[in-house]
Amino acid sequence: LTYTGGKGGWIVKNSWGTGWGDNGYFTIAYGSAKIGSYASFMYAWQDYDPYGELMYYDEGGWTLSLGYGNTTGWGMARFIPTKDTYLTRVEFWTTDATTDVDVYVYDGPNRTNLLRQSLDHSFDEPGYHSLPVTPPLPLTANDDFFVTIKFTNKVYTYPIPMDYYGPKAPGFTYVSNNGTFWSEASKDVAIRARTSTNINPVPDVSIIKQVPNLDFKPGDPITFTLTIDNIGNKLAEQVAVTDIVPSEVLTPSFASTLPITPTGTQKYVWDVGSLYPGQTGVITIYGQLDPSLAADFILLNWAYISALNDASLNNNRSAAIVGGYKVFLPLVLKQH
Repeated sequence: LTYTGGKGGWIVKNSWGTGWGDNGYFTIAYGSAKIGSYASFMYAWQDYDPYGELMYYDEGGWTLSLGYGNTTGWGMARFIPTKDTYLTRVEFWTTDATTDVDVYVYDGPNRTNLLRQSLDHSFDEPGYHSLPVTPPLPLTANDDFFVTIKFTNKVYTYPIPMDYYGPKAPGFTYVSNNGTFWSEASKDVAIRARTSTNINPVPDVSIIKQVPNLDFKPGDPITFTLTIDNIGNKLAEQVAVTDIVPSEVLTPSFASTLPITPTGTQKYVWDVGSLYPGQTGVITIYGQLDPSLAADFILLNWAYISALNDASLNNNRSAAIVGGYKVFLPLVLKQH
């Protein structure tokens, strides 16, 4: 057997008898990438967790794809834990190589009360994927939660994975073309939730910086708010907050809903101490914009938070933009 790239191959006997192929035989060249129409491979695995559970409705796995005429689609699954536990991973299929997959976990179906999110994932191959929930999310028995995923494929315009063969679970999975308006899926969406009761508690501190007002001009008073939180499940210790106040903000002062101790001069650095799981607080910075600023000024103000043994750095810094466009958008950067 001679072919482009080399010589030699496998001689294969088929199961259809001598009337097919070369008297019942055919050849496969050495080095062939795959045999038949589809090929699959396993690139990772998880250790067995005797305390874990996999919640799903797609008994048949990904056996159907749904789309709305473009490469983006949304799927959502509602889960009800039968006992107190922790959400440790979100698992799902993709129907193509993807450019963006965003995962959200909510306490309600209307995308309110966001509990966790994991954004900007891409996968080079279609298939089954598993993303960690960091830190693990505490779940209460019989209290439902919703996993929402935005799928954006590279080419294929049917991005939502569904189960065609398994029995339908009415009222538990939904689809949408925009993430706002939802309808119950005709077949179960292939989104899964992995839980475990064997969790090592970890702290996870976060910060969001905002400007309550939207429109400023030189000489105006200005207020910044820093909302800090421990979204983890363990006491956060040695919590520190740093705010790099621009020199164009004159006579800055601050107030806090939590007891904090200033430790810096040129920039605000506060010792917050400890934050209990779920504890939140707001630090407010007051000042005046320099009257000598140009009319089209733009200021970028950063704030940071840190803690001992913090579980995730993805939510440890945030920035507010003042001036320029007469619109404020909070900016949160993630470290990958």
